[in-house]
Amino acid sequence: KKIFIYDKNKKETWDIFETDTVNLLSPVGIAVDDNDNIYVSDSILKKVIVYGPDRNVKYEIGADGGEFKRPTGIAVAPGLDRLYVADTLCHCIKVYDLKGKYMFKFGTHGGKEGEFNYPTFLWIDGKNNVYVNDFANFRIQVFDFRGAYLNKIGELGDRPGYLNKPKGIAVDNHGRIYVADAAMDTVQIFDNKGRLLLFFGLHGASEGEFFLPAGIAINEGRIYVCDTYNSRVQIFALIRQ
Repeated sequence: KKIFIYDKNKKETWDIFETDTVNLLSPVGIAVDDNDNIYVSDSILKKVIVYGPDRNVKYEIGADGGEFKRPTGIAVAPGLDRLYVADTLCHCIKVYDLKGKYMFKFGTHGGKEGEFNYPTFLWIDGKNNVYVNDFANFRIQVFDFRGAYLNKIGELGDRPGYLNKPKGIAVDNHGRIYVADAAMDTVQIFDNKGRLLLFFGLHGASEGEFFLPAGIAINEGRIYVCDTYNSRVQIFALIRQ
């Protein structure tokens, strides 16, 4: 029930636990904008809480309790000043400006293109394309920033190239798509046409092994994977072309 902040240069750690107005109960998604504001979705509180660089609460989205059913994955599109929130039980993605004003939503419940079955993790690439983990449809769907469907990656299966229990998504500067699969204890790497390029990891507790990998992020040539049941974050070097 904490958000940890690590400064890899200063080698310092802080945590966000509680404030005068908010006690986090089930923080799920986290995103940071260009001004170092921190956006945290709490699936039990049914809110997105926005902290300033001083780690004090600036405002909340869903403070009245009626905005979301279960907010989970979130992502910021910096060039657009937009926040995208996966509302899992509404089977849609809701979009806000960075002042918390609602703009629009896209998606509905189903299995067709552009429909969702419990969407969760999100990622936005450098072109402002939105990648959505369409969890119970066992696929990643890709949309433009307006919510127009572009393509999909993955389908149900229990071997590399397929998805079984997809979790976190990340995209590198070469357009390669990284998906953490909790059931297979791997991270799979796809091209933008959905073809498997590589995978790494297997079940275990040694270095490079996973026990239910979930969140994933890419930054400055490093891949960060939340290795849930091993209670750690593992860091990998990005493959260069």
